Amino acid sequence: MPNDQNAFQPLGEIADITMGATSRFYSESPTSGGKPASLLTGTCLDNRGNVIADNAKPVWMLDGANRYIPKTHDVLIVARGRIRALAVSIDTFDELPTPALVSANYAIVRIKQQRFNAEYIAELFSNKRFMENMGFLFGTAIPSLGRAALNRARIPVLDSEQQQAIADLRQAREKAHLATLDVLDHNTLAANTLIEEMIWGRS
Repeated sequence: MPNDQNAFQPLGEIADITMGATSRFYSESPTSGGKPASLLTGTCLDNRGNVIADNAKPVWMLDGANRYIPKTHDVLIVARGRIRALAVSIDTFDELPTPALVSANYAIVRIKQQRFNAEYIAELFSNKRFMENMGFLFGTAIPSLGRAALNRARIPVLDSEQQQAIADLRQAREKAHLATLDVLDHNTLAANTLIEEMIWGRS
């Protein structure tokens, strides 16, 4: 873990940061020449940073909207409400019927220094200590992160092996969580079935 001033770097030096598309870049009804897209609303990421495809909103992109289409290795940060982040991979939006369009609820972090891992950057925005150190936790107030605050965020500089290890642990943690949910669903179904049989007998 970095322990001196030189071991941190502002996020604005590491990446280009853009806030997502406002309503001037899309229409909620079909328009001539407008391309269909799936607008990522603030509810499209769960508390663990996973995409909830059903919450995406169908829209039609207008001129200039292409800059808000996420690319592989981008980091998307929900910048309003509960702060959470997603590292975009090649299959992140496979469940969406049309290309993803990032709404103004998000910041798009497009990494320009190859030594930084998108999964690592995303994990920082799920890390309570990092969020507290950056002043991004606001007690009972609803958080809202602007581009200026994100540009100033001091990112701990770890070597590539450490960053990859964190990325691997992040992915392993998510797989373990999903496996636990599968077991829970199975056990819940088994318990419900047994209760039904005990009350009503086997059908």
